[in-house]
Amino acid sequence: MSRLGPSSPDIALCQEPFWQPIGKFVFAFGELEKRIDWCISSLLHAKATPQDPSVASQIRNLCSRVAIVEALFRLLTTDKERRAELRAIVKQLRALVIFRNGLLHGPWGEYVEDRWTWQKPRTDPKDLRPWAFEVTVESIEEHIRLTTQVGTALHKLVDAVAEEHTARSLRSP
Repeated sequence: MSRLGPSSPDIALCQEPFWQPIGKFVFAFGELEKRIDWCISSLLHAKATPQDPSVASQIRNLCSRVAIVEALFRLLTTDKERRAELRAIVKQLRALVIFRNGLLHGPWGEYVEDRWTWQKPRTDPKDLRPWAFEVTVESIEEHIRLTTQVGTALHKLVDAVAEEHTARSLRSP
């Protein structure tokens, strides 16, 4: 185990393998946020395309935007399978937000050389006990894949429900 301090000459060598994956994750998560905003617009019948900017991005808290997608989705469909599918996607979204927050916020602490892992010191808000968020290049790459997969699944599900709702609205007098 290596406790590298800010002045250690080896610190950049330990950080370097993480730079590109963290950048890729930031871009993938940005795309996910854009999809969440599009979902809100789509569910509100704003006839947005995935490239259009959304006023939903003005809601700063991502968890609030996810909750809005959930609420609007439930208003538009009573299909139990689709609701269950959305619940599973939202569960994955929340896990991705936790990972994103751990990865991008707070100081980088100890590098564990034998596991090629960075530990980021944290404090449990419930009991104030210290713990460490651990991150590897592999975990970042896995979360990049999951971010893309979850965003695609969310987009596909919301698009289908919004389209069906629009079609029903057009048929109704």
